[in-house]
Amino acid sequence: MAQLIPGVAPRVNNNSFIDDFEATRTIFDLTRQPTRWRLGSTPQQFPQGTPNDPLPYAYNRARISVYTVDQTIYNENANIRDASVNLTDVEKRNFYERYYLPTTLFPGRSVPTVQQPANVLDVAYIPEERGMYNYNRDLTFDGKLKNPRQNCGSITRAVTSDNDFDNIN
Repeated sequence: MAQLIPGVAPRVNNNSFIDDFEATRTIFDLTRQPTRWRLGSTPQQFPQGTPNDPLPYAYNRARISVYTVDQTIYNENANIRDASVNLTDVEKRNFYERYYLPTTLFPGRSVPTVQQPANVLDVAYIPEERGMYNYNRDLTFDGKLKNPRQNCGSITRAVTSDNDFDNIN
């Protein structure tokens, strides 16, 4: 059993310390499995519709997508590279769709012996386009939503962990 009792300790100059419970920690990697992300709900401030007319619930839902970029298409030395992928150098340098080394994301950290690309969860949010289940017919002439600043896109994912202490550690 572990117990945390608030207060100060006279034996350490009346300081208070927070126990980290023997440095236990549970790491949730939310980037490796983008298919586990699901469409989130709309805020309560948005039109909610009625049981007879539920469509207004999603009238302000904008387009959102969650994905990861396949790292193999950027590896010049990989023998498994798909010959049908013909990316130009400009496309490979695209800020939004490229792979990142940990030293690029976290400058100043010590360099690991083998640098692997970092897993990055990519989220594309396009507030002027209709999202999933948005059947709003009040659109601009070119099919866009009229008030992009009043739209939302949301995603959600269950954060699960193993109940077996031996498996976690």
